[in-house]
Amino acid sequence: MSEQDPDRRGGDFERRAAELEREAQDMERHSEGLRDEVQSVSEDWQRKRRDQNVPGAQPEQPEERSPQERSGEEEDPAHQSPAGGEGAPS
Repeated sequence: MSEQDPDRRGGDFERRAAELEREAQDMERHSEGLRDEVQSVSEDWQRKRRDQNVPGAQPEQPEERSPQERSGEEEDPAHQSPAGGEGAPS
């Protein structure tokens, strides 16, 4: 190899380092832009949730169920676990 090869390789590394630094700065700017956009959308959503005129934006209130509806769920075997481990694999 000639004496210029180490210098050329050092220059390649410096160019590559500068390129990677630019990419990192671009990604940081993009990240900040996304962060601002997410914050803006979140604030907009919170405003809509407080506005009664925006349909579907308010959280749903749980409906009051009758005791018969609640007891029906308790009797449904699909919602019960085996009592005392009966029928459970050993």
